[in-house]
Amino acid sequence: MPRAARAHRLTVEQRASIVRLYYKSGKNTYLTVSKFRTEYPAYTTLCQSTVLRFVSKFEEHGTMEDRLKQHCGRKKSVRVQANINILAKCIQRSPHASTWHIHAHTGLDRSSIQKILKKDLHMKTYHPRAVQALKAPDAAAKRVKYFLDAVMMDFTYPDYIFWTDEAHFSSQCSVTGDVYLNLLKRSVWPALRALMGDETDLIVYFQQDGASAHYSKVARRWLDHTFKER
Repeated sequence: MPRAARAHRLTVEQRASIVRLYYKSGKNTYLTVSKFRTEYPAYTTLCQSTVLRFVSKFEEHGTMEDRLKQHCGRKKSVRVQANINILAKCIQRSPHASTWHIHAHTGLDRSSIQKILKKDLHMKTYHPRAVQALKAPDAAAKRVKYFLDAVMMDFTYPDYIFWTDEAHFSSQCSVTGDVYLNLLKRSVWPALRALMGDETDLIVYFQQDGASAHYSKVARRWLDHTFKER
């Protein structure tokens, strides 16, 4: 609403006066506006459509007071105990049911279901994704079989594998093969020797990812010499 109209907002008494003048003038909106402006000279923005709107409101509700809207205020939360119990029982019966399936059986919105799962039941929804199956001829399957066989022979086998993980870091130079080799010689290998202690003949495995620096010729030559056949 413009500031000028907000500054001259009609009171309940003024609205009632408009209705009274409307009927007194024989339902003539033009005369109603003219008489009202004479009675209230400070209010000059009254128009004939406003008169008809106030009259219609009076005839429909029998009052000129502001009425609260039917759905005003904050929307009622669906996270009530009854809905939480319904959702908990549904999950207990079908723990792998999707939010669409739960929505069809409970009538709750999917967004409401996700809110209750996260904030009340402390659960997380997940999306099933198809992945490539490991077949016998695959190199990955062979490596998995080798790992499982090694664990079956020695359950401490994983303790001697040193894994690398992805990380984001800043460096003043590019991580080339020479830079990576220098890191291996000055940091990684001394740390591994410190962990091994006096067990210099202990067989350890150094697992790295497929970064280009890891597969540079200088790095692979040193790794092949240090970790033979591993």
